Amino acid sequence: MLRLFALSAVLSLSLSMKVVAGSEIFIYESGSDVAVSGEGTVDLSGLSLGPGPIELTVNGLDASGDKSPAVTVGSPGGDVLFYCAPAGPASFGSGSTATTSVGSGDQWGLYGIAGTMCLLLPDGYTSGAFLSGTATYENTDLTALGLTKGEYVYTWGSDKLTLIVGARPGPVAPVPTLPFYALLALTGLLGLFGLRKLKK
Repeated sequence: MLRLFALSAVLSLSLSMKVVAGSEIFIYESGSDVAVSGEGTVDLSGLSLGPGPIELTVNGLDASGDKSPAVTVGSPGGDVLFYCAPAGPASFGSGSTATTSVGSGDQWGLYGIAGTMCLLLPDGYTSGAFLSGTATYENTDLTALGLTKGEYVYTWGSDKLTLIVGARPGPVAPVPTLPFYALLALTGLLGLFGLRKLKK
């Protein structure tokens, strides 16, 4: 019976995780550094193919400069394409361009080109594929980078990218599907079964 309660607890925990549709990028202070973490999927429908492929040798942040709004993550040095043009805030602070070569994972993000807002994605990206990357700006903070805390949403077609400044990412669960709801029902049944066992 203890196994049933353990399984029920595990399933409940998985169901309580944050559900993310689309993609998210978080910018937050971590010790003496500023960390950037992004993950999710991108539906290319509603976006127009822009320049590229080009090699991006660094990651960048630009809250209000000539590349604003810009925030990228991932391991520098890969070839990327630009997909334009999502709609959303033109800035997320007062800072100008900052760059870093410290990053890991898929290289992607948000980038402004000549006043046009674009998503930056790996060359060969397949619509709906999962992306995950990080970047680190060492020995600085949000204030020094001129970033304003808040949530900034960029939309196109039926998809979106949410940029969160000043908050850390939480655990992420997949977007709910039919198996998800079946799992939810199973959790409830296991809980009822455990209660009936206790009463006997």
